[in-house]
Amino acid sequence: MGKVINSDQKVLVAGHSFISRLSRWIEDQQEVVPVVGGRQVYFCGASGEKVLGLERSLEAVMRGNQYTCVVLEIGSNDLCSAKVTAEVVAGGIYQLAKTLQETYNVNSVVMFEILNREEGCRYSKWMEVSLEEYNQRVQSVNETLRGWCERVAGITFRTHKREAKRLDDDGVHIRPVWMKHYWRSVEQAIMAHLSS
Repeated sequence: MGKVINSDQKVLVAGHSFISRLSRWIEDQQEVVPVVGGRQVYFCGASGEKVLGLERSLEAVMRGNQYTCVVLEIGSNDLCSAKVTAEVVAGGIYQLAKTLQETYNVNSVVMFEILNREEGCRYSKWMEVSLEEYNQRVQSVNETLRGWCERVAGITFRTHKREAKRLDDDGVHIRPVWMKHYWRSVEQAIMAHLSS
């Protein structure tokens, strides 16, 4: 028996390279438009994406589409800049979630934790802060977002399962062989919000 699809309720997973890589991985699994909990899941991801760029991309994606749930994986590229504070990044992510709710009537927004980067990070030449400072900023943003989300209905902060955080040799991206765990983590977040 095929999957039952509720075409009126769609889910969007949006963010940086994790999302574009996830979308390609799903296509490689011959699941062009995946279905989770009866809802079709769509993707909007770009390598190197930052909060402001994602906000602009989402303006076009959201126009004419109604998503019941939007999952965000964003902020890591912003934290590489010495010109932007952790507080500004957290505020930008939170404001994006509020805009999705208030402007586009999204019922549920899920913000995933920003992952630490590891030693040997191949992208460190583009980072304006040390790896140690970057990871401290990650912790600060994650704690701030978690606190804000506890006080607001419809916006949730989630962490990934340990298996979904296995980074590739580049020290930044999810290992391709662990992508199924990353997808499972995203699926669980979607299911949690569709059932709430």
